[in-house]
Amino acid sequence: MKLYNIIFLLIISFGLASCSSKKKNDQEEATPSMESTTNEEVVIDDILEAEQPKEEVVQEAQASEMILSGETGTYAVEEGDTLMLISFKLYGDYRKWREVASQNPGINPNALKKGTVINYIKPSAEFVWNPEGVPHLIRQGETLGTISNEKYGTPKKWKDIWENNKPMIINPNLIFAGFTLYYKPLEDMVSQIQN
Repeated sequence: MKLYNIIFLLIISFGLASCSSKKKNDQEEATPSMESTTNEEVVIDDILEAEQPKEEVVQEAQASEMILSGETGTYAVEEGDTLMLISFKLYGDYRKWREVASQNPGINPNALKKGTVINYIKPSAEFVWNPEGVPHLIRQGETLGTISNEKYGTPKKWKDIWENNKPMIINPNLIFAGFTLYYKPLEDMVSQIQN
């Protein structure tokens, strides 16, 4: 009788483990949360190692590979700058913050002060980004869905905001408090549909 009880318990254990694994996979495939985060509250390494969403619509945008000139330039830190934001301004890719950090070993990336001069390797062509629309400073806890709801009265326009802010928003699950995104006013979107 003991052997039957042990076998029965093993079968139940495997069944529960299988159900738990399926539930976890279902949760991973659910619609992404698109939560914002602040650079100060989260270690930058953890942010960049976040798992990418599995939905087809949320594929990572391909940032064009920036060719570096080999020349060194300097940048004066502005109010609110982080190495990620500086990397975006210089290279069009916030993920290159480690390269900027490697050029400035004495600087704490989590405590940049306005006016601090940092070194960087100049790109062969200057990155220029001319976003369209009205600026919106991303606040802690915001998502593209909540911003869409605030600006358009529906969370369903988050894809339009994402499309309007590439290459800054590479992954719509990962927006950063302190970055400024741009959205098109509702009347502009309506006129595009009518035309």
